[in-house]
Amino acid sequence: MPEAGSIAIVVDDAAMIDAGTWMDASPPAQLGAGSAVATTGPTSVWVAGNGPILHYDGASWTSVFDDSKSTFGSLWANTPTDVWAVGYYPGPNSMLAGSIARWNGSAWTDVTNAPPTNQLFRVWGSSPSDVWVVGDKVVGDGLTAVVLHFNGSTWSTAYTDSTQDFGSVWGSGPNDVWVSGLGDTVHFDGTTWSKAGPTSATVHTFGVWGTGPSDVWAWGRDDGFSVDSAATSA
Repeated sequence: MPEAGSIAIVVDDAAMIDAGTWMDASPPAQLGAGSAVATTGPTSVWVAGNGPILHYDGASWTSVFDDSKSTFGSLWANTPTDVWAVGYYPGPNSMLAGSIARWNGSAWTDVTNAPPTNQLFRVWGSSPSDVWVVGDKVVGDGLTAVVLHFNGSTWSTAYTDSTQDFGSVWGSGPNDVWVSGLGDTVHFDGTTWSKAGPTSATVHTFGVWGTGPSDVWAWGRDDGFSVDSAATSA
């Protein structure tokens, strides 16, 4: 059962667990189509969507960041004073551009030193010096899946694959990072990227999560069979 204070996001609304029961968290209408939630505890909850990023302190909601352009689809909270958001905004020439923002405990700021991307879908990290972001970037006339990494001071492009469409990232630490998307799940062991888990042109994994290196789950849809499915690394 989810812990008291847990938050779930649905379109235009949010709900939370209180004493074992789901209840309406009543976020402001400006949340829009909510699509991301992160928390470090019941008094430090962040939600985002196609409106401003909102914060819940255990009693009330506050609009804390709105750059008037970005749609944020993923949040990762390391501590109450270190929170990340990724998404996209309309760029030049009718193209999209990846967007990254960070909370430092007193203010949200746009991150401007990351490699250029088209859209960013998920963010996860193990520490302030080990942050991973997945999305895609424009290469020629097409899109290439990309994994970005932040080491605490600089960003780098950690992995690309023109045959993939990465949408989720999770790890148990800097030497155990999993990325999933359309077609394959890939794994980073601290040195090398390799394909792992279900591999098929018809498999589209929507998410990956786990409790440790030997208990990792990827879930999604196998279009070859048109059924929802899950696979584990155990």
